[in-house]
Amino acid sequence: MNTLSLNLSRPASSGRDALIIEQEKPGQADGYLSRAGMYLSLLALINGEMPEEPECVNECSTTLYVYRFDLALSYQLRVSHGSLGPLERQDDLYYTEKIKVSMDDEVRLKYPCWGVVESRWIGDQVWDQDGGAIASPSFAAEVERLRFAAPVYGTLAVTYKINRDKYSLALPKRETAIENKYSSVAFAVYQGGLEYLLVDPPVGMEESDRSCIGGGGSTSITGPEDDPTIPHAPNVDATIEINYCTQEITSDSTK
Repeated sequence: MNTLSLNLSRPASSGRDALIIEQEKPGQADGYLSRAGMYLSLLALINGEMPEEPECVNECSTTLYVYRFDLALSYQLRVSHGSLGPLERQDDLYYTEKIKVSMDDEVRLKYPCWGVVESRWIGDQVWDQDGGAIASPSFAAEVERLRFAAPVYGTLAVTYKINRDKYSLALPKRETAIENKYSSVAFAVYQGGLEYLLVDPPVGMEESDRSCIGGGGSTSITGPEDDPTIPHAPNVDATIEINYCTQEITSDSTK
């Protein structure tokens, strides 16, 4: 069996980031069985009908983004499980970031910056270390960070351009896995290093998969007549005759 050995640490000679791998955040309801479908199944059971099997799927999907700090950098994106769609370039997107500055000469940006579009200090005010209001300092934008002409306290809202590579990722269920059936690791290999990201499938996939085992899981509704531990009245008319004067039972057809 061939073994792929991966070193998941950045080389010590690297003085800066090369790239960032990011996963698009799944929605809170992604992966779960339809609540409407579950309601209709329960309604069918109450009415004594055979409910339809839930719409079970054996695959989920997500989206990955790669941000390069050098647009000339060549890399290869791979995943430990699943299949990647074709690369889609997304250039000159706008991203707004609110940066809290606490007497810093420089601050790192979340993504590589390819030009500031707009900026403003929240409240149109900044303060010095003694809490005095002062004029806002100028700053210079680099790919990785902003450098300020003077340290201050304040919050800067800055909108800048970002470029990124977009990939769709299909994650089929690993039938032989006991759990984490849809988990995967994405890793980007480039000259001199490697970056990786643990991919989070939609939270509901594992739960929905358990509900779908055996064609809808163990959902059922039963009445008392289905429980052998509960005594049942006979399915015939029964009468009890009592002597009014003596209160003695003269006839009992329930026995």
